[in-house]
Parts: sequence; structure tokens; C-alpha cells
Amino acid sequence: MWFLFGLGAGFLNALTTAFSKKAVRNVDPYLVPLAQTLLSLPVFAIAILATGWTALSTLFWPSLIVSGLINVLASILTMKALKIGDLSLTIPYFAFTPLFLTLTSKLMLNESIGTSGFIGILMITVGSLALQWTKGGSLIDPFKNFAKNRASQLALLVAFLYSISTNFDKVGIRHSSAILYPASIYAFQAMVLLPIVIWRKKTTKNDIKKNLKYLLPIGPIAAVMMLFYSAAISSALVAYVIALKRTVVIWSVLIGYFAFNEKNFMPKLAGATAMVCGVLLIAAG
Repeated sequence: MWFLFGLGAGFLNALTTAFSKKAVRNVDPYLVPLAQTLLSLPVFAIAILATGWTALSTLFWPSLIVSGLINVLASILTMKALKIGDLSLTIPYFAFTPLFLTLTSKLMLNESIGTSGFIGILMITVGSLALQWTKGGSLIDPFKNFAKNRASQLALLVAFLYSISTNFDKVGIRHSSAILYPASIYAFQAMVLLPIVIWRKKTTKNDIKKNLKYLLPIGPIAAVMMLFYSAAISSALVAYVIALKRTVVIWSVLIGYFAFNEKNFMPKLAGATAMVCGVLLIAAG
């Protein structure tokens, strides 16, 4: 069952990102993750009422605080990347999270992968270069394009941040529940982001009204995505679940092409597919 939850989390992640990309073009990048976390809380409240409250242990709180702060930073950087870059050149770099997890999970949770993981790492690297490929370009052009692409660089940093917070998430879920923990994480992030958004005063009420059709769906979709993710991660290795969740990279390339008319579709699709295959190999290892 965790396999289906992982795949579902990947698809819903892509939908959330697409709505975020639409919204962040016209509103403060800090407002979008606030909308995502704040508007998700009613869904989490219903889920908690339906399943009941779970006792919390002492390790729940440090996991919540550390992961929550990391996720606040990661979500802001993600929105900034989406604001300045193509969807298909931003989200696919999240596929590096399982690669980073091969190190962080070993250090933090003593979870390791086998030899096939190295092949997966190679495929992710090759796929990331294909994303930056331009027709008629030389072999070094992908490196040059990445060096100039701020959005891709930010996305790679976000992938590393998530490789750390994901391990704290697993500890937090183990010491609470697959419903209570993501609800708490989102509530914590909303509490951190709300005063920042109020202080910045970058978005007017009129801007918010014009973008409600993009902002409103983000929260509920993200809540269901997090419930799927938490259900999967509570019963499987972190690398396995993240591998399935990172199928978001293919969905993002498809959405980027059909919804945002982004160019170089075939190289990006080939690169994203290679990256997902690499992620699956890491998980298999």
C-alpha cells in the first residue's frame, strides 16, 4: 500500500507546484507557502477527528521544530525558484534528494543502499545534464546553462535541505502518527510564515483576490499529499518513499510543457525520465 501512497504523493506534489507557479508570478513568494500550510489545516483537522489523537513522546518536539524550520526555508527557496525559472528546470532537481539521502539517512537513521544505488546516482546526474541541453549545443553547454540558471541552483539546494528534514520527519512520525505529525509540521510552518508575510507587506488584498483560484486549492491538495507521504514513510525506507514521490519530476515536465508552454520538451522529458529511473535504482539498492 505504501507504494501507491508514494506515487500519489508524487502526482499531488506536481499539482501543488503547478498552482504555486501560477500564483507566485503575481504575489509575494512568502505568501504561497503560507497559503499552502494554513489552508491545509482544515483537512488535517478532519483527519485527526476521524482517527483520534495520538500520544506524543519527547522526540516528537525536536523533530517538529528542526524539520519545520528547514521546510520553511526550503518552501521559500522553492517559490523563489518557481518565480524566476521554468517548472521543468526547477522541480526535476528535487530528484537529487534521494541521492543526498544516501548520505544523510546513513548518518542519521543508519539506513543504507546497495551497489545499484551508484548506477542510480549516475543516471540522476546524466538526467540533470539533459535538462539543461539545448538543441545544437556542445557537451559542455549543460554545465554552462546550469551555472547560469539560478532557479535550478536553488532547486538543488532545496533537494539537499529536504534530504535532512525527511529524516527528522520519519523520527517525528514514529513518535506521533502519520496524520498528527504532518498536521503539526504545517501548523508550525504557518505560525512561522504568518508574521513574516505581515511584516513584508509585499502583496495587496487585490492581488490575493485575483489569485484566489490558484491559492485556494494549494492547501487541501498539499494536505492530502502529506497524508499520503506520511502513510508511506511510516512503513517503508525513507529512500523508497522519496523515490516514488520524486516521480513529480516527470509530471512537472509534462505540466510545464502543456500548461506553461515551456520549450525543449523532449530533452527535458528524457532527462526527467532518466532521473526517476536513477531514483528507483537508488531505492532498489
